[in-house]
Amino acid sequence: MQKEINYIEKWDRKGRSYTWSGTSYGLFQALEKEGIKIIDVPINGRPLDKLNYYFRRLFLTLRKKNDFEVSQIRQTEKQLAKSTRMKANIPSLMFTQYRSKYIKDSYVFIDFSVQYLLELRKNQKELMDFTPLNNGIPEKYVSERNAIVEEWTRECRGIFTMSSYLAKDFTERLGIPEKKVHYVGGGCNVDISRIDGSQRDGNRFLFVGRDWERKNGPLVVEAFSGFHKKFPKTELYILGPAVEPSEVKEKEGIHFVGPTSYQDTLRYYNLCDYFVMPSRCEAYGLVFGEALIFGLPCIAKNAFAMPEFIEDDTNGYLIEHDDVDELCAAMEKMLLNSKRLKETVESNRTSYAERYSWKTVAKKMIAVMEADGYWKNI
Repeated sequence: MQKEINYIEKWDRKGRSYTWSGTSYGLFQALEKEGIKIIDVPINGRPLDKLNYYFRRLFLTLRKKNDFEVSQIRQTEKQLAKSTRMKANIPSLMFTQYRSKYIKDSYVFIDFSVQYLLELRKNQKELMDFTPLNNGIPEKYVSERNAIVEEWTRECRGIFTMSSYLAKDFTERLGIPEKKVHYVGGGCNVDISRIDGSQRDGNRFLFVGRDWERKNGPLVVEAFSGFHKKFPKTELYILGPAVEPSEVKEKEGIHFVGPTSYQDTLRYYNLCDYFVMPSRCEAYGLVFGEALIFGLPCIAKNAFAMPEFIEDDTNGYLIEHDDVDELCAAMEKMLLNSKRLKETVESNRTSYAERYSWKTVAKKMIAVMEADGYWKNI
């Protein structure tokens, strides 16, 4: 017999690797490689369910409303209640909290929680439009979603978090028992054999992010423009946004690349020397893990999970505020201390590659499930 897991995911129509930027499929593959038999429970819905959901979403869109995924959760829970694929008495892993008859065997893997977002809304409401809990969601849907999550949290077997700050929020602020909350990290699975920094010249900065405003792209451009006047040999490469932002056009030293395939992104990791992305809101930030594995010291914001990747003045710099002068100063320190920072990052490449791999995440999850009593007789 094999160790088995019910794997509950709403796969992207373009392909599994597109779902959640490859997160759930990367974990899927890693669990299989560790000998886990995956009971795939896709929740894309039957044709009638999809049609009903489509019209519900259309209705909300026309009214310029967002229901915080409540409709999708209701539909999925109905589907899970009728599912013949799910097996009893084995762990169930999901990526959104769905209630089912197997909830006591269920785990969720998340980078943000509804409870954390509600707390963030109290203190930093200006960030909400950069999160799933945007300011346009009617309060009745917020309350309903929170009630679903709170019920799930009480009844579930466990919660896997990407970040340690989110795990601490569950245990320290919300009082969830530590035995139910497990910080496991996230993976990016960079092939070290493809790293080649032979074309680097010590002057190239890299920004990677499709969500231009949330990733603080305008701040990066403004700070770099001032920095470039003092260090005219420096360059900034911008990957991600579908359309060239107005702030970027005709700026000296800035190269707008736009959306890139994974292969092309690797090329720019190899070409550039430093990574800069002081996100306004970043649930986790696996892109920092990728950059570090490629040997790029990073500039990030001292918020959310970013300090879990970056140790100030060791493998990069952390800024405290969305401040042009502060970011410009961090870029200057990066350039002036590049030799020391790069040596530190490159000397830790192997440990970064192991820490930020789906294999490591999968092993941690399996260990938790075994400790919780699953697969005793296998």
